[in-house]
Amino acid sequence: MAIEVEVKGTEELTMILERLPPKIRERVDARLGEGAEAVADKAREIVPVRTGYLRSTIAAARTSLLNWKVQATAPYARCVEYGSSGMAARSFLRPASIICQFLITSLVKQGIIEAVEERHR
Repeated sequence: MAIEVEVKGTEELTMILERLPPKIRERVDARLGEGAEAVADKAREIVPVRTGYLRSTIAAARTSLLNWKVQATAPYARCVEYGSSGMAARSFLRPASIICQFLITSLVKQGIIEAVEERHR
């Protein structure tokens, strides 16, 4: 069973962005995609590796405008992330998303600034 973390704006920010011109939303969405890829890269870096299969199943995907997810689809991904009765958790997705929070915020801000600057050219 796949596990995932979502990379998206807060509900308030999403509501504000949905009212903005499409160019700004598209630019922010692209930057969120970069953030999701950064989370996936960090998760691949910190995931425990025995055979490499779990690491190979970590990927970022767009679910809708302004919403991205990073998931691991290996059947045992949930047990590694959260642990099981016989194994301690060795989380990799949640820590990766926490590590990348500041980067994602910066990317969203950058996307808004770029879109506004582009609009005024």
